[in-house]
Amino acid sequence: MTDVPRKLIQDPSAWSALPKAEFVHEFGSAEIEALATLVSKTGHRGVREVTRAEFAAPEVTMLVSRIMTELRTGKGAIILAGLSPDRFDPEAFERIYWGLGVNLGAPVIQNHLGDRISYVQDEPDKDNPYDTKTKGRGYRNSEAAGYHTDTNEIVGLMCVERAERGGESILASGAAIYNDFVRTRPDLLEALEEGYYHAIGEQEVLTVEKAPVFAFPDGLSIYVHWRSMLLAAKKRGEALPDKLREAMDFFNESASRNETEFLLEPGEILLWNNRNHIHGRRKFENSAMRQRLLLRLWVEPDRPLRIPANSAEHLKTRLREEAYANSQAA
Repeated sequence: MTDVPRKLIQDPSAWSALPKAEFVHEFGSAEIEALATLVSKTGHRGVREVTRAEFAAPEVTMLVSRIMTELRTGKGAIILAGLSPDRFDPEAFERIYWGLGVNLGAPVIQNHLGDRISYVQDEPDKDNPYDTKTKGRGYRNSEAAGYHTDTNEIVGLMCVERAERGGESILASGAAIYNDFVRTRPDLLEALEEGYYHAIGEQEVLTVEKAPVFAFPDGLSIYVHWRSMLLAAKKRGEALPDKLREAMDFFNESASRNETEFLLEPGEILLWNNRNHIHGRRKFENSAMRQRLLLRLWVEPDRPLRIPANSAEHLKTRLREEAYANSQAA
């Protein structure tokens, strides 16, 4: 069992049900002008070819410092607002997003295709023989996405266009959820600290050992994928432990009480600390005029927070990197 301090987490990351406005940083005019200059300066380069050195300006350095401070010692999430679609086209949005990403750390691959920016959109009729492993995933359809964590420390979403209806982003503090357990159900914490096996990827590869939901290697570290736990139990021919099921139910109840829900508008960027937050999405509907499109980044900072040696994220990352390497060798 992980040695977890059985006490309340009392820092700004333990927020509950805050309105969107509490997370917003409005770009200042100097920041917007600096970003516009960098868009023009790097326009001869492909978006994903732009390096940190090429997307450098004092305003960007100060902004990235503010972001990292908020993610590490503040609420753990920030919304950057003020980029107008009237001034910046979708390609410029993507260039700014990537430029901020490489300043925050190293954008990592997200699938077997090697994408470092993923397009989060509904693609029900997509017919791409090279994309059969991703088209059915949650970020490629319009259905609701339940509470989960992604991989790497920083996760970001940038809105290029919102849906006609729905598609609200959901964010909840892992610290607030943990505190609910400490206050009312400490008897369930051990089940989440011990965790369970995960079945990961298309082949449902099992983790070698149980992986924790809550751990404290470098502050709170949270990893949530209930579906892969349920698949692992099925693959092992056993039921999930009763205490773990009860803990999962209480976790979801707590998340629903503590979550914040909001729409990202075109040009807005949401960044959060994936080590201590969970997220999800409401179902959405597009129209002829509005086709929801968000850009997703997973970023590993230069000096990342540690995660447990038995975290399921290690296997998930390895399988993704192996799939990409195999696709390149084929």
